Order: sequence, then C-alpha cells, then structure tokens
Amino acid sequence: EISSIYICINKHKSNVVMTDNCKLISGNKYLNVSILDKKFLIAPNTFFQTNYEQTERMYEYIKNLINGKKIIFDLYSGVSSIGVCISDIPEKIYCIEENPASSKLADEILKLNKITNIVNINGNSAVNAIKLIDSGIKPDLVIFDPPRGGCDLKELKKIADCRIPDIIYVSCSPQTLARDAKILVESGYRIVSIQPIDMFPQTFHIENVLMFSL
Repeated sequence: EISSIYICINKHKSNVVMTDNCKLISGNKYLNVSILDKKFLIAPNTFFQTNYEQTERMYEYIKNLINGKKIIFDLYSGVSSIGVCISDIPEKIYCIEENPASSKLADEILKLNKITNIVNINGNSAVNAIKLIDSGIKPDLVIFDPPRGGCDLKELKKIADCRIPDIIYVSCSPQTLARDAKILVESGYRIVSIQPIDMFPQTFHIENVLMFSL
C-alpha cells in the first residue's frame, strides 16, 4: 500500500521537522488526491490537510459561504487547495503563499485542473495583498488559512484596515483564532457564522471556519 518513500535530512537542532532536503528513494514523486472533483498533488515539503473526507466537507462549507463573490484573495494559500476547490464561483482568485515549494506545486495543480482564473503569488501575504489593492484590485472576500501560530498580527491589522467586506478565517488552533478574531472584531468586523470541523478525531484538536463581515 506504500506508494512512495522519501528521506528528509535535517541537521538543525530546532522544532522544525521537515526541511527542503528531501530525497525520493522509492515510488512516485507525488501522492494523488481528489477533493470536490479537483485533482491535487501532495509533496513532502508542502502542506495539505491529512483528513481528506473532512477536508472535502470543510471546502464544501467554505464554497457555500462565498455567495457569488467576484474577486477573492486566498492568503496563506499553500498549494492553493481552497482556491482550486472554489474556482468555479468567482471571476478571479489571487492565492498568496510564502513557501516557494508550495507556490511551485500550486502552479502544477492549476495546470492539472486546467484552471485559468487563479493567480498564484509567492511572497508575504499582507505585502502582496496590499500591493494588489493599491493597484486597484480590491477583493470582495479574503480567506485566511494560517498555520497553528495564527496570522502575523501586523499583517492581520493591515488587511483589516483595508475594509474588505467579508473575511473567512480557517483555523486549526482555537487559541490563536480567539486572539485574531478579537483583532478583527475591534477593527469593526462582526462574526456571522462559526463552524467547527472535527478534522482530528479522538484528539482535542479542532478545526474552525469563521465568517466575519463589516
């Protein structure tokens, strides 16, 4: 049942487990997964949700929140998995991800699905989002899907100050979600929906999807 084996070489004494020094020693370069009829490639040095069934439910829920939005920013986008799954709805999605390996794989996934309305940008979320807004591209909706540490607080405040009508926040950490939600509420947003997703059964971890509106 094993389709591929990688070895990851990590000589650093830190809490970082995976490095970019990964070598394929057997099998396929990528794992192939289908979510909401979209095809995805999974590599060891990029992020993808591990519970595929619940991921499909979560992305379907997010899709139902969009309500015909035309321009969407997807920040901390990883391999653009959310953007790809909702790509049938908006006119344009700008997916911004800081990890070069994830951005590169996202480009391959777009080609695999023949998606032309997503623009992948590699770099800092807030810096690139504000550059787009300053150039005249203002989104109807911003999606945040940060790692467990939550959003960079300066980034979050900058985006909140841009007065985007709606924000969807996907979080795997209730603690940092509460911290970041407080910032958005203090910036004038109100929470209009909360949906927990049991992404990690038999554990205390929980994924949450929040919708904020001005």
